[in-house]
Amino acid sequence: MNRKQHLIIRITALLLLSVMALGISGCFYNPKPIYPEDTGIKYLKFVAATGNKEHDNCIFISNDYGEYGEERSNYLQLTSDTAYELIEEVTALPDVYGDESEPFAYYISLDYYDENKNLVSLDKYGYGGFPENWSDIVAHTNYLAVKERETLTDSTDIVEINGDLLRKEFGITDEMLPEGVTVDKFAEDSSFTYRDLYEEGYFPKDFYISEYCYNYYDFKQYKITKDSVAAASDSKALKEYAEPRLDDITSESDISIIGKVSGQYFEIVRFDCFDEWKTLNDISESGIVTNDDQTLDIRRSVILQQEGMLGTDSRLIFVDPSNRFLIIISGATYPDYNFLYDFINS
Repeated sequence: MNRKQHLIIRITALLLLSVMALGISGCFYNPKPIYPEDTGIKYLKFVAATGNKEHDNCIFISNDYGEYGEERSNYLQLTSDTAYELIEEVTALPDVYGDESEPFAYYISLDYYDENKNLVSLDKYGYGGFPENWSDIVAHTNYLAVKERETLTDSTDIVEINGDLLRKEFGITDEMLPEGVTVDKFAEDSSFTYRDLYEEGYFPKDFYISEYCYNYYDFKQYKITKDSVAAASDSKALKEYAEPRLDDITSESDISIIGKVSGQYFEIVRFDCFDEWKTLNDISESGIVTNDDQTLDIRRSVILQQEGMLGTDSRLIFVDPSNRFLIIISGATYPDYNFLYDFINS
């Protein structure tokens, strides 16, 4: 075999290796489609008060410009002719349709790029009814939301927010509320809107019930502030107060007693020894937080022993009517203020 034949063989081999390398790299490199930005709709949020818990008639669409790959991108829909038709329809709506004293009907939030590539933001509200072209607006929105899990209905029957709805949709009962307060009264006092119940896809009923009970019982009177003054007590008075109220005492000292009530741990602390208690529990002044109503609680960052991770030590502080004892409970995100009211006043 002469040198010329050797050279041809080497060049052919190199070409084959190059083709193979390109083929292999192609298996691992799948470039995302590059779309021009600053065009069409950027964000669209749509809330129509005509749904229920199973189909809330709320939708949110974002133009990701192909960030997650062409199959999942909304780019083609949000820059389509239909998108521009929807922009025209929404832009033409009054900022507030109907009378704000009427029941909430819809909310549309739209961010889009105009012909000069300027980002324009619109918020449109409707009350008491819907515009004549509502079915067109819904149809265009559904076209844009083709890659979302749910679409909108074009119903114009506005959902009435009342006690019956809260019972049926969210399982709220009279027993969850202060004695004598019905779910109908709770709905009336809370003045929930459709957006409160459905917009985020989750209605935090425990939060709203806890907040309602806190205000109903005027629980601020059972909280301490920076100006609160402790009444004198002693270890004997502490035992006399704590023992009848706790089902099971797990530890005690001259300044505090810890025990369970209905499975919940309570620590009862002599208010006149609060500073000493904070020192013993390694709670600095930075761990005492001031709430919006100027009452005090404990919230500090701690290292979780088992996981070795940063966590939060959160404790609520209450005071008995005599200002002698603090009732401290841990980890109660949404306290049962019905139970606490009875405990404090027993």
